[in-house]
Amino acid sequence: MKTMACDTVGTTSISVHTAEPPSKEEWERYIAMVVALLDRVGVERARHLVFTQGGGPSFSQRQQINDVLRGRASPAAVVSANAFIRGIVAALALFNPKIKVFRPEAVGDAFRYLGISEAEGKLVWRTATRLKAELGLTSKPAG
Repeated sequence: MKTMACDTVGTTSISVHTAEPPSKEEWERYIAMVVALLDRVGVERARHLVFTQGGGPSFSQRQQINDVLRGRASPAAVVSANAFIRGIVAALALFNPKIKVFRPEAVGDAFRYLGISEAEGKLVWRTATRLKAELGLTSKPAG
């Protein structure tokens, strides 16, 4: 069963996680997508939006994303109500100080933090909803 789905909209990578950690293959797809985005728009313009019900990268998977960033900061917003995720974000923030966590009811703040315009936000939201459906999740993307 899939535990993670991802896509890009403009300069924004979007990933949705279930409550389970991503598989090696799912994470490799995500890393390839992020590398392609960074190559296309640069680390300064790339943004990352994550919705998770509690699943997140393992230590070695977090190391992979840190290796991709190579000490460069890239804005990221993680939307989750899960306390464990706050710990993962704190660990990632040691290497990327531009990553922040937002509660689901503050998803608008996450969009604003990333500088996602209202028009772009509609496409981002539709994409996140589609990704959530791919995972068999029926609640809103933030939940």
